[in-house]
Amino acid sequence: MSETLPTWGYRPGEARLFDLAPGEALPAGWADAPARGHHPHDCERGIPPEPAAPGDAPDRQADAPPKKRKG
Repeated sequence: MSETLPTWGYRPGEARLFDLAPGEALPAGWADAPARGHHPHDCERGIPPEPAAPGDAPDRQADAPPKKRKG
């Protein structure tokens, strides 16, 4: 019996679980992380959506506003 791993795939406006064999890639058009601006935290921070490129997961921390310190 072959073992599969549940793996999230993302494309603009959609997220889905895929059952992939170890080492198997996501189908064409799907990325392993949401595109910038398509994640709820990006919306809260005001980060505008960018076109998604499959397999491209931009660094969200680089443009995120600094966190406020307590106290």
